[in-house]
Amino acid sequence: MFVLVEMVDTVRIPPWSFHRQLNEAIAEELNKKLANKVVYNVGLCVCLYDVTKLEDSYIFPGDGASHTKGALFLTAFIQRRSRSS
Repeated sequence: MFVLVEMVDTVRIPPWSFHRQLNEAIAEELNKKLANKVVYNVGLCVCLYDVTKLEDSYIFPGDGASHTKGALFLTAFIQRRSRSS
């Protein structure tokens, strides 16, 4: 069964993606990070559905990338356990 799962995650945007819109860059990085992967207690994440909230971005010393925390919805596949009689 496919379900929408709400998650909160921090996304690292590399410097060569700064010329793109923030939402577009975050969506691409989240799909790279989570799509087609099994997440513990969630299931198989199929794709990003929506980014609902973004917080401020930070650049840490020694790392030129931007780190942004956000809330998102993922489309996930959860396998139902069948009842065996």
